[in-house]
Amino acid sequence: MTPWVIIRTLHRHRVVALTGLLLSLVACGAVGRAPGVYYQQVNVVFLAPQVPPKVEGYNAYQVVTTSLVATAGLMGREVANPDQSSTPVSPLVTIAGEGVRDGYSVRLPNSGGQWAYDFEDPVLDVQVVGPRAREVVDTTTRIVNKIKTRLQAREDAAGTSPDQRIGTQVIPPSPPVLYGHGSRLRAVLATFVLGIGLTVVAATLADRRMVRRREYEGHRVPHGVT
Repeated sequence: MTPWVIIRTLHRHRVVALTGLLLSLVACGAVGRAPGVYYQQVNVVFLAPQVPPKVEGYNAYQVVTTSLVATAGLMGREVANPDQSSTPVSPLVTIAGEGVRDGYSVRLPNSGGQWAYDFEDPVLDVQVVGPRAREVVDTTTRIVNKIKTRLQAREDAAGTSPDQRIGTQVIPPSPPVLYGHGSRLRAVLATFVLGIGLTVVAATLADRRMVRRREYEGHRVPHGVT
């Protein structure tokens, strides 16, 4: 469909075109005034037991075993948001970037690629977004505490001795709460383009329906003619 055909179609169905344009402008105004969201992110690091104690040069951060990574993954599944999407291809993708405006996610970071997952670090990436900063902070605290509680309950049930227990550390200890609303200009432009596109589709469908109706009326046999 050429631009000239589109223009003629919109001109023939001016009511549809004007209605679509008006609705597009209203949608653009709503998108441009949409409030942003608050966002907070922390890493819960799982640390190897301090065994043997007080050994010079021992660093729990450097002791990473498959069982430690597996434990982090298990805790992540237990506290994960049932509504969260699948693991993103890139660890740089945030839930705010995915369009979530109120919710949270708990993920084991994937250091692999799109076709092969690779989980190497015993870390849970906790991300929270919401309309109010206080709610975001409270949700983050609740999730972190839930991770620690579930881990302790698992070790209690297994009868793990104190010197063999896995530790956890939150990084950063006092995570900042960020506020963002993305690019309003891009959002408004995308909304306007989408609205105009839908308007053209609606006018085209109306035009086709009008053509079919005229063809039907032109071929209809008058009443009483045999």
